[in-house]
Amino acid sequence: MVNQRQAYAYGVATVLCWSTVATAFKLALGSLTVFQLIFYATLASALVLLAALYLQGRLIELLPTFRSHWRITLIAAGDLSP
Repeated sequence: MVNQRQAYAYGVATVLCWSTVATAFKLALGSLTVFQLIFYATLASALVLLAALYLQGRLIELLPTFRSHWRITLIAAGDLSP
């Protein structure tokens, strides 16, 4: 019974978060260009992921991964032209 309540709580929280995100993006598109919005969303995502790696003590693993995949990173970054 406790697991079922927890599942419902997670479900409601997910629906509330998604509806909030949709509203925020709609409002943001009123004052930002699509490129700016994607940039800020990507920046926020990267910061959250970096914080998660830091809290897990795995931030040091990022450097070897980047060294082995730097070419694809540069190719992906080059495709961002508006």
